[in-house]
Amino acid sequence: MLFNSAIVLTGGKSRRMGFDKAFMKIGDTTCIEFIIKELKKYFGEVIIVASRENQGFKFLNVKTVVDEFKDTGPIAGLHAGLKASNSLYNYLIACDMPVISDELISHMKQSLARGPDIIACKRGNFIEPFHAVYSKKLVARIEDQIKSNQCSIFSLMKNSDLHLIDDETINKKCKTLPIWTNLNTQDGLENFRGRKHHGIKNL
Repeated sequence: MLFNSAIVLTGGKSRRMGFDKAFMKIGDTTCIEFIIKELKKYFGEVIIVASRENQGFKFLNVKTVVDEFKDTGPIAGLHAGLKASNSLYNYLIACDMPVISDELISHMKQSLARGPDIIACKRGNFIEPFHAVYSKKLVARIEDQIKSNQCSIFSLMKNSDLHLIDDETINKKCKTLPIWTNLNTQDGLENFRGRKHHGIKNL
């Protein structure tokens, strides 16, 4: 498959939230269930990456894998997800990012024609590691990086064929959809629950 898989990272420490963010409630469901339901509209395969065994994701009935490299951050989750994937290209998101744009995903799919290693969004001077697309071909490069103690996705981007989507395109595709919503705190979660988000269904 070219682009039929999405990877959801769940390995964060959740220190500011106080409990596993994957299981925070959004409406009548958990955040991880909500994200998986949305991703299944666009991808035939959804992969959850956990930082440890028995993290409680069996009830979701999707492929779940565990980090091979411990305590090395999100790059370890990306590595595990890419190894488990059946697609050449894979959409990466975190378990605390419940807002997904179908138009952005469609635009990324069109951008695959040039064959980049990574497609990512550039917001001002910052390149977003999530809501991004990564090639399965990066697995060996990631392993070399981690073994060299370079545990940064940004270092991976720097050393890869990176296609960037600019602010103007992001705003055009996502319109008012707040795709960069990241639920890290109790206050953030409560604010999100209380807001009416245009374009977000089933919230």
